[in-house]
Amino acid sequence: MEDMQGCKRGGHRIKSYARAHFVHPGYIHTVRLRGLTSGARYWYRYGSPALADGWSAVHSFAAPARERRPFSFVAFGDLGTATWPDMRRFPEYWDCPAAQATADRLAAQLQEDRAPPFDFVLHLGDISYAVGFAPRWEQFHHLVAPVASHVPYLVVDGNHDVGDDSFGECGVPFFARFHFPNHPQPYYSYDHSYLHVVAVSTEEDPVWEPSTESYKWLEQDLAAVNRTATPWVVIAGHRTMYTSDVHWTRVKESWKMQAALEPLMKKYGVSLYMGGHVHNYERTCFVRHKQCVDDGVVAVQIGTAG
Repeated sequence: MEDMQGCKRGGHRIKSYARAHFVHPGYIHTVRLRGLTSGARYWYRYGSPALADGWSAVHSFAAPARERRPFSFVAFGDLGTATWPDMRRFPEYWDCPAAQATADRLAAQLQEDRAPPFDFVLHLGDISYAVGFAPRWEQFHHLVAPVASHVPYLVVDGNHDVGDDSFGECGVPFFARFHFPNHPQPYYSYDHSYLHVVAVSTEEDPVWEPSTESYKWLEQDLAAVNRTATPWVVIAGHRTMYTSDVHWTRVKESWKMQAALEPLMKKYGVSLYMGGHVHNYERTCFVRHKQCVDDGVVAVQIGTAG
């Protein structure tokens, strides 16, 4: 509990609600699977024979295929959690009823007897909106389990997962529940078919500051991309790069991101930037320096999930 009692930033401390309504999460198990056959489907369950009715239902997933092929993926930000009825006595915690509809819509497309219509989910930050209320994380995992048990569920950090806006969580639950290739750094990249995805942090080590480790890592990663194997390059972060929002803080953030990232995107031929943070959908033309140009980058704002 002591490591969730406040984030020290800007000379002040943000307190957590967690002490008042703390619920122990129990054990969190992480299993790394090796030697999977490309494209093969695997069935699994989890639990313990020591418990009565101690096993989950049987689930399945397909190992990533090595061959390049057309595919689809799902991306959104700011999902949150639809509150269970017995939690409504805590009105200070955010309720996101639309999150249930989003999760149900995705789960309805996944059936055990056929290949999924999308290969992975990319959640662009602001994961559970637990903001110090520990049971929210359990609710969130219950919400997305029908999806995350079948296809990879990838995340980036948002302002309500780390930092002041996490109300004292300071990323502790976030980094305990999600593991990254360079854990505990929240930035990473991966290849899938023709696509190279670069997940960046816009939070504690903001990618828009050229002096940060995340910015330096981003340039190194982009420079190393094999454009023959992965001609499409997508950068995914939480905060939006272009927005029509008039909130002054968000406008300034978008200007910083444009100034820092557009030169890199032009230099390395990035195709798309995806972000959330602002709770609506917007899509730009091929843009650079706030102008539509033929060789610009498309920026998409997808903060609409919850």
